[in-house]
Amino acid sequence: MGKLLPPERLEQKQKFSFMRVLDKFKSAKETKNAVIVRGVEDVMVRFARCCNPLPGDEIAGFITHGQGVAVHAAGCSNLLNVDADRRIEVAWDKKAKSTRPARIEVVCRNEKGMLAEMTNAIKAADANISSAEIKTNQENKAICTFEVEVNDLAHLKSIISALQRIKKVIKVERLRRFTKEGEQESAT
Repeated sequence: MGKLLPPERLEQKQKFSFMRVLDKFKSAKETKNAVIVRGVEDVMVRFARCCNPLPGDEIAGFITHGQGVAVHAAGCSNLLNVDADRRIEVAWDKKAKSTRPARIEVVCRNEKGMLAEMTNAIKAADANISSAEIKTNQENKAICTFEVEVNDLAHLKSIISALQRIKKVIKVERLRRFTKEGEQESAT
């Protein structure tokens, strides 16, 4: 709070309003991200990396200290300890069209042509691959992690379904945690 308010204001014993803090984040440089924050326009919104919500997921938001509104998937464990006064109603803007990154892990047999089959399935599902990491193990399996750009949860499910139809694919799952290489995820 000390970063947002001058010391003399913090010393006052009156109840603090988080809605006034939101005013400090209006007109932030972040682009529209398909989220509506109840009662506030043009507020900085960031998506939590711990649960990486996608349009179609149930979401919840709270006012952060210095970073606007954090949007989490409704069941995210990081929401459990958030003060009720900091919670704010958020919803997906169904009119906005945007893409969000999603991570998928595919476990398959380590055989020739599997990577090509998987990337073709993702392409056929009309998604772009932002990054891919493939590791093999001694059990002749490949663990492939793809970051794909998706429109919403239904789009992600169609990609997962396309990958599951490939013979020799053992398992496909959505990865929630979203961190960049070398970056530590911090609790909000």
